Amino acid sequence: MTRPTRAAPQRAAPQATLPLLCGALLVACSTVRPNVRDGSVPTYAFFLDRNRAFFAAPSRGVLYEGEIAPNFLLRQSLDAAFRQVGDTGRARWRRGTSLAFTPLVRLRQLADSSAPVRTPSFMPKLTAQWLWARRERAEFFDPVRHYSPVQFLELETVVGHYSNGQAGCTYTDQHHSPTDFDDCLPHHDDAHTTPHQINGVDGDFSTHYVRLGANWRRLHVDDTRREWLAYGAGASFEQHVPGSLLGGGMSDELRAVYGSRRVAARAEALVRDSAALRALGGALGALGGSSRVTLYGERALGAATWVPHARWSAELAHTVDRAFGLGVFFRRHQGQDYYNLGFARRLNASQYGVTFDLERRAFFDRPARALPPPRP
Repeated sequence: MTRPTRAAPQRAAPQATLPLLCGALLVACSTVRPNVRDGSVPTYAFFLDRNRAFFAAPSRGVLYEGEIAPNFLLRQSLDAAFRQVGDTGRARWRRGTSLAFTPLVRLRQLADSSAPVRTPSFMPKLTAQWLWARRERAEFFDPVRHYSPVQFLELETVVGHYSNGQAGCTYTDQHHSPTDFDDCLPHHDDAHTTPHQINGVDGDFSTHYVRLGANWRRLHVDDTRREWLAYGAGASFEQHVPGSLLGGGMSDELRAVYGSRRVAARAEALVRDSAALRALGGALGALGGSSRVTLYGERALGAATWVPHARWSAELAHTVDRAFGLGVFFRRHQGQDYYNLGFARRLNASQYGVTFDLERRAFFDRPARALPPPRP
């Protein structure tokens, strides 16, 4: 059987891709932070994807990587819930909802001939959130303990698509059937005695998924009724839809190695306004913003034995309020690669670069009969 000639991989010049990445990040910032333009109060956006552009060490032939995630809020009612947390009535849960569309894209530009962006990840998704906020103490403010901490709960449902826009066979030792392009056949008639090798050049990766998740966060409020410290945790369960049920879903061949279910957990702590930096004044004081540490772990269920089943990461980030949420981050990643067809290999690397953290810190109205807390 004659082996067909493989089509040349898609390539993109680095001078064209980098400006596109930066432009998309700026668009993402302006869509979620309207106060940058007109001074209006921005809507809240919690637990959504962040934007990043970064390098890695060791680079393993990658020039840089980008995660472009403009979150378009189609509906949001959490502002009213936060305004009601400080009501003089009894402490109770105040509910808000959010609906966001995120055309998430991940890119890796390779240090190869013509610097190709090989098999980008296209990950559009719709996120529906139900959020509740409630003060912990009977009174939001008292002269001794100042403002009460606030509990924050979130439930979410995510419906998304994940693909790399390619049409090649999943494995390097396969070719398309001459009678059915969607069917891939082995190059030889003999049975495989060793694991397949994933086709990372133009192999097809496509799936639909549904994710159910929950997050809890505890907020501490300063004398201006704004969140200054927050910490919490969350977990999620993800189910991939078979291609037999919905076109573009996960094929039986891919599900046998990638797995059709995933579970994940995360923990995070944030310090808002970075008072220690602001106290320095001058140029260093202008760096005041938000500092964050995030721990994340994920495990694939039902994946092939020769594929890494788990990954985890630890991330440190600092963003600057005067730069509208632009900042720097450092992340250590261990375990399964998260980049579409890279799932069959391990990615143990240190990643560093810039990020846009568009999550606005919470602000709570003071009850009408409450006196302002004494200032030092």
